[in-house]
Amino acid sequence: GATLLLYVVGAPQAQHFEMVWKVCEMAGWLQPPARCVHVQFGSVLAFSVVTETIFAWPGMGKLLIDSINVLDRPVIVAYLMIIVTLFIFVNLAVDLLYSVLDPRVRLTDAQS
Repeated sequence: GATLLLYVVGAPQAQHFEMVWKVCEMAGWLQPPARCVHVQFGSVLAFSVVTETIFAWPGMGKLLIDSINVLDRPVIVAYLMIIVTLFIFVNLAVDLLYSVLDPRVRLTDAQS
């Protein structure tokens, strides 16, 4: 703990970033925040529909509810496709971030 921190603080400036990164990588403290951001993104999208409907704010959530009320199926499908695409890109971003943060998860073959 403290000795490792003193070692990093006393490191030469050229190697300072690498040592700090190694400490952070070993501790694995960046993985839970990445996971929380990933999970909270879905909640923000889900509750935006509720917020926009209650306060009558114009947005995609209100558009979805209005489209459901008038049975406008193409708009509903387009909304769902946009949400699915956003979820896919967020999942991809978190997976790529995990491969950077966790040394056990790499995108290369295990043999190379």
